Amino acid sequence: MGFRPEDVQLADGRSRADCAECDATVEVIQYLGDEQLVYLKLRDEEIVAKLPVEEHLEPGARRKLAVAYRKLHLFDAESGVALGTVA
Repeated sequence: MGFRPEDVQLADGRSRADCAECDATVEVIQYLGDEQLVYLKLRDEEIVAKLPVEEHLEPGARRKLAVAYRKLHLFDAESGVALGTVA
């Protein structure tokens, strides 16, 4: 399964039926003017989120992330062929 960095949002604390949510740890923040690339650790995987700079984050912080199911892409584990979206 995969998703694009721009499809990641910080969860607002309300559970949503149309999103997958997970907790991740902020590792590195790279500011890009009006956006930021946030490198996070999710279990043993590194993920990247592209977020507005108004979202104030600190390295080491645990944050809940959300990705809409329609933005989650499925791939065959052996061949890497795209299978479609979750929704």
